Amino acid sequence: MNFGTLLVSGLAILLAVTTTIESSMGEWLALSFIVLAGIPHGSFDLRVAEAKWRESSRSRLSILTIYVFSGVAMSALCIVFPTVGLALFLLISILHFSEGEMAHGGRGRGWIIGCSAVVLPIGLHLSGAQGYLRYFVSSDLLESLSPFLRLFAISLVVVLSIQLCRDTLQRDRGIDSETLQRWVCLGAWLLLPPLSGFCVWFIGRHSRKHLEVCKELFRGSRFGMPLDFLVISLVAILLIIPLSLLFDLRDINQLFAASIVLIAGLTLPHMLVTHDLRETMKRMRPRA
Repeated sequence: MNFGTLLVSGLAILLAVTTTIESSMGEWLALSFIVLAGIPHGSFDLRVAEAKWRESSRSRLSILTIYVFSGVAMSALCIVFPTVGLALFLLISILHFSEGEMAHGGRGRGWIIGCSAVVLPIGLHLSGAQGYLRYFVSSDLLESLSPFLRLFAISLVVVLSIQLCRDTLQRDRGIDSETLQRWVCLGAWLLLPPLSGFCVWFIGRHSRKHLEVCKELFRGSRFGMPLDFLVISLVAILLIIPLSLLFDLRDINQLFAASIVLIAGLTLPHMLVTHDLRETMKRMRPRA
């Protein structure tokens, strides 16, 4: 069993046990993981952006300016027009997550997993998700969307289950690690509360996979990873503190809303930078 499978399975077991003891405790733990362990996975963006656009960009400052401006604009949209901002953020997330999964199983599987990662935690657990989404979506609007969300979620479960069954049966030597991890993620989406189910996939697969692609950037560092990675990670996490002026971070529903505002602002530039990341990394290898 490789590290990825151990991580996904370990997160699922930990959050399942914690949720069994106290549901709210499991959700607090999951949200903590999402913020503290999930946000840093984009901390190589400026290095990747510089390598990706070094021929067309005049300076590192211009890259940084575009990166910061797009992030601030996205976060501002979520605050000023919450429903529009959330809808755009979810769409961006589906596109970004799908592209990440396409590298490990093809376009079809990528789209199914990407959609499932966003839709299933909400559509299968609407009562739990309602409190989290209150800042962005009115109760009446969410109620009117509920039948569609449930149907879409159930359809995704069926399609994903069929695909995973096919992937499992096609292996002569037993189930491979990628398929096993996806089975665990599906189980988490089905059985765990919204944040816990999402956390298993987001931390166990998406964030980990991204860091694995960028692992060559760790080489040659005295501390096992570049100092700028640590600094940017810390700054990105601490950006949630100013949001305490708008949200009560002691309330998990409001902490979630603040986290969405922050993560939305980080995800848009992150998606722009990491599009076709593997091709970018290939061009960077000769320079290492």
